[in-house]
Amino acid sequence: YYDGDATGTLSNCTVERGGSLFGGNSDGYNIYVEAGAATLPTISGCTIRDSLHDGIATWDVPIATYQGNTFTNNVDWDIYDYFNDVGYNQ
Repeated sequence: YYDGDATGTLSNCTVERGGSLFGGNSDGYNIYVEAGAATLPTISGCTIRDSLHDGIATWDVPIATYQGNTFTNNVDWDIYDYFNDVGYNQ
């Protein structure tokens, strides 16, 4: 979960079967990123799989910070931007 104070990079890793709390509900995202994050994370070369909803859920964050990832078996979208109400499958 990347919020207003979060920073960091994920590279060459596997993120699976995760979930984060958003709005008081467990929404089953592997990774969630808010637009107000201190430094937008770079997520590259990772395998993001088996989420109950979206692999990466965002709130108005540029998709360009997520490159070269493999997405498998995410129930909804690989990447979903809730601010703009648009999803992307890679």
